[in-house]
Amino acid sequence: MVVAGKIFRLVEPTPLPELATKFSGYGKKEEPYEEGDYKFTLVTEIMNLLPRENAVAGIYSYDYMLHVFHRGKVVPLPRTVEALFSFSQQEKQLFLTVCGKETLG
Repeated sequence: MVVAGKIFRLVEPTPLPELATKFSGYGKKEEPYEEGDYKFTLVTEIMNLLPRENAVAGIYSYDYMLHVFHRGKVVPLPRTVEALFSFSQQEKQLFLTVCGKETLG
């Protein structure tokens, strides 16, 4: 499977332990969503945060609403998207790598 990704070079260097602390404090955010008879909880969170010697990696996961046609009507459907990310230190440069990974919801 082909996965799209991007690499960014950060202009403002931040120590990796500081990044790990910021992301570990992000927590899980839940937002109620109601449309007609449909009720969902949309979640945004950072999961599986892994601080290492020269890197900090994890998964950024968020839900959004999609509307699909089903049996003559439009029905809301939650969808989850996950993006794998990694901050890595190479010599004096700090890089952020983000790879998209979609999950059917």
